[in-house]
Amino acid sequence: MTALFKNWKFVDLFAGIGAFHVALKDHGAECVFASEINPDAASVYEINHGLKPNGDITKIAAEDIPEHDILCAGFPCQAFSISGRKLGFDDTRGTLFFDIVRIAKHHQPRVLLLENVKNLESHDRGRTFTVMKAALEEIGYRVYHKVIDASDFWTPQKRERIFIVCLRADIQLDHAYFWPMKGVAKYRVDDLVDLGVQRPMKQEYIPEGEFDGRPDRIARVGRFKNGTQGYRVYDPRGLGVTLCSAGGGGGANTGLYMIEGAPRVLTARECARLTGFGDNFSMHPNEKKAVRQFGNSIVVPVLAAIVSTFSLQLDRHYRRTAGIALPAA
Repeated sequence: MTALFKNWKFVDLFAGIGAFHVALKDHGAECVFASEINPDAASVYEINHGLKPNGDITKIAAEDIPEHDILCAGFPCQAFSISGRKLGFDDTRGTLFFDIVRIAKHHQPRVLLLENVKNLESHDRGRTFTVMKAALEEIGYRVYHKVIDASDFWTPQKRERIFIVCLRADIQLDHAYFWPMKGVAKYRVDDLVDLGVQRPMKQEYIPEGEFDGRPDRIARVGRFKNGTQGYRVYDPRGLGVTLCSAGGGGGANTGLYMIEGAPRVLTARECARLTGFGDNFSMHPNEKKAVRQFGNSIVVPVLAAIVSTFSLQLDRHYRRTAGIALPAA
């Protein structure tokens, strides 16, 4: 891991269970403030990271937040999600973005690292994202964004999310900003599942075909009822569907997989692995709540790849400004 962030501090807004915390701590940064309004998620965050999150960020003055180098925020996505009502700034959750702007304007951290649903980029024909980008540029940041699929970064979950990296305007890169390269190794759901787990479904299973042998795609092999979301069955030798925190149907949160000859939902620990949290991560004791929390989380390996990539670019900037000879690009 790079040593660049050894003395850097970060804040974790809309922190959830701490995916940003894991990725940045592994790179040497120190979390000095977290905010999470959901008490169950805040409890899991405190148990795992030793820091009690503050509550409602809208009620916290910017000057009461410690100075920091990196501001992280996986701000609420429901206002922009394709599965929601897509109200954007007409939804109070959409306006929480401007609390990020408010805090960043006051503290001027070197980097903002943000995440949201893929649909944010196209919401309201792109006008929503244009407003957001302009607001960030107005307070002094260069904005870079990219939709990234978690299945390209060492986890077998098909999860497309937009990531936004904002660099303070005084940070001058000696080349165009670049994003991490996709991982070479590919994983399948059955690399992460536990055997011997019995979770029989009550409805009648209807087979729809055999696994086509392609581990790089989602392979649907059967269904329950009419096969709507939550009742589709997949082969674990392929990719997993996107974990989610809500929805109808027996497999709405995790998807259903044909494991050891029978379809079942994934366990919370299996969901943790699909999101990049290690087996030493302490989950919420309520299985359903734990599953939903992982469905809400950012995939840790994706964050780790982004952090590692922009740290290399920042390292060149700070070496150059300090008059240290740079290695060849």
